[in-house]
Amino acid sequence: MDAAVVVYMKEGKTYEEWEELMLDLYDNKKEVAEGKIVYGKANDSTAIILRFDFDPAEMAKRLQDLDVMEKVAEVVEKREMFSISPMQRP
Repeated sequence: MDAAVVVYMKEGKTYEEWEELMLDLYDNKKEVAEGKIVYGKANDSTAIILRFDFDPAEMAKRLQDLDVMEKVAEVVEKREMFSISPMQRP
């Protein structure tokens, strides 16, 4: 499955704080290097992540990791998640 996530930082938190946290979680640095995670800064308080070829069950497991979610909640106000599917050429 492929997904896009828009990440909104809490007031007073920065993209750079979020980026550091995100890269330190799980095997995210490796997945960025492999091109499975592509991310960037939309503005000072918003990031976008494109996540390719992931297992939805693994993602659900990660979202239930209370220790990680506590750390994320210190920086992130909310996330909007979208599924991505390839477009067929007309």
